[in-house]
Amino acid sequence: MTILTLFQALLLFVSVLVVKAKNCTVEANNHVLQSIALDLNYTLCRSDSNYTFLSFTSPTTVQTRDFCSSSACQSLLSTTLRSGQIPKCKVIVGTQAFNLTDAVALIAFKCKSAADKGSLTERLVDRSNIDSKTQRASEHVASAIGHSTPMDDVGFIGSLLSLLRK
Repeated sequence: MTILTLFQALLLFVSVLVVKAKNCTVEANNHVLQSIALDLNYTLCRSDSNYTFLSFTSPTTVQTRDFCSSSACQSLLSTTLRSGQIPKCKVIVGTQAFNLTDAVALIAFKCKSAADKGSLTERLVDRSNIDSKTQRASEHVASAIGHSTPMDDVGFIGSLLSLLRK
Protein backbone atom coordinates (compact mmCIF):
# COMPACT_ATOMS: atom_id res chain seq x y z
CA MET A 1 0.00 0.00 0.00
CA THR A 2 2.82 2.39 0.75
CA ILE A 3 4.39 2.23 -2.69
CA LEU A 4 1.40 3.67 -4.48
CA THR A 5 0.81 6.11 -1.65
CA LEU A 6 4.36 7.39 -2.08
CA PHE A 7 3.85 7.76 -5.85
CA GLN A 8 0.53 9.52 -5.22
CA ALA A 9 2.19 11.86 -2.74
CA LEU A 10 4.91 12.63 -5.28
CA LEU A 11 2.36 13.38 -8.01
CA LEU A 12 0.24 15.50 -5.70
CA PHE A 13 3.31 17.31 -4.43
CA VAL A 14 4.44 18.02 -7.97
CA SER A 15 1.00 19.26 -9.00
CA VAL A 16 -0.38 21.39 -6.19
CA LEU A 17 2.16 22.41 -3.60
CA VAL A 18 4.38 25.42 -3.28
CA VAL A 19 7.82 24.12 -2.54
CA LYS A 20 9.93 25.73 0.12
CA ALA A 21 13.31 24.35 -1.00
CA LYS A 22 15.77 26.30 -3.13
CA ASN A 23 15.58 25.51 -6.87
CA CYS A 24 12.25 23.64 -6.55
CA THR A 25 9.88 25.99 -8.29
CA VAL A 26 6.18 25.50 -8.91
CA GLU A 27 6.78 26.04 -12.64
CA ALA A 28 9.36 23.24 -12.82
CA ASN A 29 7.04 20.89 -10.99
CA ASN A 30 4.03 21.72 -13.19
CA HIS A 31 6.13 20.98 -16.27
CA VAL A 32 6.93 17.54 -14.89
CA LEU A 33 3.30 16.79 -14.08
CA GLN A 34 2.16 17.82 -17.56
CA SER A 35 4.75 15.52 -19.13
CA ILE A 36 3.64 12.63 -16.94
CA ALA A 37 -0.07 13.24 -17.61
CA LEU A 38 0.53 13.29 -21.38
CA ASP A 39 2.19 9.86 -21.29
CA LEU A 40 -0.22 7.17 -22.58
CA ASN A 41 0.96 4.93 -19.74
CA TYR A 42 -0.45 7.41 -17.21
CA THR A 43 -4.02 6.71 -18.37
CA LEU A 44 -3.36 2.98 -18.73
CA CYS A 45 -1.81 2.86 -15.27
CA ARG A 46 -4.83 4.58 -13.75
CA SER A 47 -7.04 2.04 -15.48
CA ASP A 48 -4.88 -0.97 -14.54
CA SER A 49 -4.63 -0.01 -10.89
CA ASN A 50 -8.20 1.33 -10.64
CA TYR A 51 -6.74 4.29 -8.80
CA THR A 52 -6.89 8.01 -9.51
CA PHE A 53 -3.54 9.52 -8.61
CA LEU A 54 -4.86 12.99 -7.89
CA SER A 55 -7.47 11.83 -5.40
CA PHE A 56 -6.81 12.53 -1.75
CA THR A 57 -7.54 8.96 -0.66
CA SER A 58 -4.98 6.30 0.09
CA PRO A 59 -4.90 3.37 -2.31
CA THR A 60 -6.14 -0.01 -1.18
CA THR A 61 -3.86 -3.02 -0.96
CA VAL A 62 -5.41 -4.37 -4.16
CA GLN A 63 -4.79 -1.06 -5.96
CA THR A 64 -1.18 -1.08 -4.78
CA ARG A 65 -0.67 -4.66 -5.93
CA ASP A 66 -2.27 -3.83 -9.29
CA PHE A 67 -0.05 -0.74 -9.60
CA CYS A 68 3.12 -2.73 -9.03
CA SER A 69 2.03 -5.53 -11.37
CA SER A 70 0.91 -3.19 -14.17
CA SER A 71 3.36 -2.92 -17.06
CA ALA A 72 1.92 0.54 -17.83
CA CYS A 73 2.60 1.75 -14.27
CA GLN A 74 6.10 0.31 -14.28
CA SER A 75 6.75 1.86 -17.68
CA LEU A 76 5.49 5.20 -16.36
CA LEU A 77 7.89 4.98 -13.42
CA SER A 78 10.74 3.98 -15.71
CA THR A 79 10.01 6.71 -18.25
CA THR A 80 9.72 9.30 -15.50
CA LEU A 81 13.12 8.30 -14.12
CA ARG A 82 14.85 8.13 -17.52
CA SER A 83 13.36 11.41 -18.74
CA GLY A 84 15.58 13.46 -16.49
CA GLN A 85 12.67 15.91 -16.20
CA ILE A 86 12.22 15.53 -12.49
CA PRO A 87 13.79 18.59 -10.91
CA LYS A 88 17.04 17.68 -9.21
CA CYS A 89 16.22 19.53 -6.07
CA LYS A 90 15.47 18.77 -2.49
CA VAL A 91 12.14 19.32 -0.87
CA ILE A 92 12.24 20.01 2.85
CA VAL A 93 9.48 18.44 4.92
CA GLY A 94 9.87 19.24 8.58
CA THR A 95 13.46 18.28 9.35
CA GLN A 96 13.91 15.88 6.43
CA ALA A 97 14.98 16.68 2.86
CA PHE A 98 13.79 14.54 -0.04
CA ASN A 99 15.23 14.37 -3.53
CA LEU A 100 12.34 13.97 -6.00
CA THR A 101 14.35 11.70 -8.32
CA ASP A 102 15.28 9.46 -5.40
CA ALA A 103 11.61 9.25 -4.36
CA VAL A 104 10.54 7.95 -7.79
CA ALA A 105 13.49 5.52 -7.86
CA LEU A 106 12.49 4.26 -4.40
CA ILE A 107 8.93 3.59 -5.61
CA ALA A 108 10.21 1.60 -8.60
CA PHE A 109 12.58 -0.36 -6.36
CA LYS A 110 9.91 -1.10 -3.75
CA CYS A 111 7.52 -2.42 -6.45
CA LYS A 112 10.25 -4.68 -7.83
CA SER A 113 11.31 -5.86 -4.38
CA ALA A 114 7.75 -6.52 -3.29
CA ALA A 115 6.98 -8.42 -6.49
CA ASP A 116 10.15 -10.51 -6.11
CA LYS A 117 9.20 -11.40 -2.54
CA GLY A 118 5.51 -11.91 -3.36
CA SER A 119 4.60 -9.57 -0.52
CA LEU A 120 1.89 -7.60 -2.29
CA THR A 121 -0.93 -9.83 -1.15
CA GLU A 122 -3.44 -9.20 1.56
CA ARG A 123 -2.77 -11.29 4.62
CA LEU A 124 -5.87 -11.36 6.76
CA VAL A 125 -6.16 -13.45 9.86
CA ASP A 126 -9.71 -14.67 10.29
CA ARG A 127 -10.55 -15.29 13.90
CA SER A 128 -13.69 -17.40 13.69
CA ASN A 129 -14.02 -17.47 17.47
CA ILE A 130 -15.27 -13.85 17.41
CA ASP A 131 -19.08 -13.79 17.34
CA SER A 132 -19.70 -10.16 16.39
CA LYS A 133 -19.63 -9.45 12.63
CA THR A 134 -18.54 -5.88 13.34
CA GLN A 135 -15.67 -7.02 15.52
CA ARG A 136 -14.58 -9.59 12.90
CA ALA A 137 -14.66 -6.90 10.18
CA SER A 138 -12.57 -4.52 12.29
CA GLU A 139 -10.11 -7.36 12.98
CA HIS A 140 -9.80 -7.92 9.21
CA VAL A 141 -9.12 -4.24 8.60
CA ALA A 142 -6.56 -4.07 11.42
CA SER A 143 -4.88 -7.23 10.13
CA ALA A 144 -4.62 -5.89 6.57
CA ILE A 145 -3.26 -2.53 7.70
CA GLY A 146 -0.84 -4.08 10.15
CA HIS A 147 0.68 -6.32 7.49
CA SER A 148 0.69 -3.80 4.64
CA THR A 149 3.02 -1.10 5.87
CA PRO A 150 6.71 -1.80 6.34
CA MET A 151 7.88 0.20 9.34
CA ASP A 152 10.95 1.57 7.55
CA ASP A 153 8.66 3.35 5.08
CA VAL A 154 6.24 4.89 7.56
CA GLY A 155 8.41 7.90 8.45
CA PHE A 156 9.28 8.75 4.84
CA ILE A 157 5.76 8.33 3.52
CA GLY A 158 4.25 10.07 6.51
CA SER A 159 6.46 13.07 5.87
CA LEU A 160 5.48 13.21 2.21
CA LEU A 161 1.79 12.86 3.03
CA SER A 162 2.05 15.63 5.60
CA LEU A 163 2.59 17.97 2.66
CA LEU A 164 -0.98 17.29 1.59
CA ARG A 165 -2.44 18.58 4.82
CA LYS A 166 -1.11 22.10 4.34
